[in-house]
Amino acid sequence: MTIGERLKEAREAQNITLDDLQESTKIQKRYLIAIEQGNFDLLPGTFYARAFIKEYALAVGLDSTTLLEEHHDEIPETNGGMTEQYSRIQRSRRRSRPSTDTSAIFSLIPRIIVILLIVGIIFVAWTLIQQSLGEDQPNRSDEQDSDAIIRPPKGATNESDDEEEVNDDDEPAEDETVVEEPSETISIEVAEVGTGNVPESIINIDYEVDKLLLTFATDDRSWLDVTTQSGETLYRQEFSNDESPLELDITDQEEIRINAGNSTALTIHLNDESIDFPVDGRVHQKLILQLNKD
Repeated sequence: MTIGERLKEAREAQNITLDDLQESTKIQKRYLIAIEQGNFDLLPGTFYARAFIKEYALAVGLDSTTLLEEHHDEIPETNGGMTEQYSRIQRSRRRSRPSTDTSAIFSLIPRIIVILLIVGIIFVAWTLIQQSLGEDQPNRSDEQDSDAIIRPPKGATNESDDEEEVNDDDEPAEDETVVEEPSETISIEVAEVGTGNVPESIINIDYEVDKLLLTFATDDRSWLDVTTQSGETLYRQEFSNDESPLELDITDQEEIRINAGNSTALTIHLNDESIDFPVDGRVHQKLILQLNKD
């Protein structure tokens, strides 16, 4: 295995891309590729070969000294003075990097100042609000005192008492009959729970209302088939959120049959009363609503 192959293998083992390596070593990507392929002639000069290999090895966690000794024959001879000069340039470049951190700190100072100003404005506004609330409190106590001053003396006639007497006169006499309007009620009771893969359950509904509205709603897609006891189809198609809610007038009907697919995503209401599917977890279910008007 060549020195370039060893460097490439170490880089890929650490999931380091050539772009990342170029950023950390400041060596152009095309030179890094040339080192991995053993094309040292493509480097700017033969004296850069050892220096670039050292930087590459340090970046991927290899011992550069051992690596250069093991592959001494592959690397072209270089001028030692130039290599030392390149190493000094690299060291000076690393030393200069902290200045970037310093400039970043200075760039944060305006933001800190703005934050302090905002906090100061909020504190001043809160103080002013507290002071205004404190000034309002004496006025409230004065209002309470004024209320106490204008209380009527003992024995004075109270207008509210007169009003109560008038209201008492408006009450119906004991012999008068109060006619109460009949209450509108709906009673829902499961008469039979269905079984099998497509359970068909029977629900008895007793009601004392003038109008029955059957409402369906879903937040998904369901197949919905609603028919009457005479076989009349009230609704038969795919039912989705776009058509929800769906209202069907079933006043004066004696029986309603419901065939529902994806019943777990479907909710049913009769006027304001909820009708639940008796079998939990079944996607396809049928209901027979037997309607009895009291």
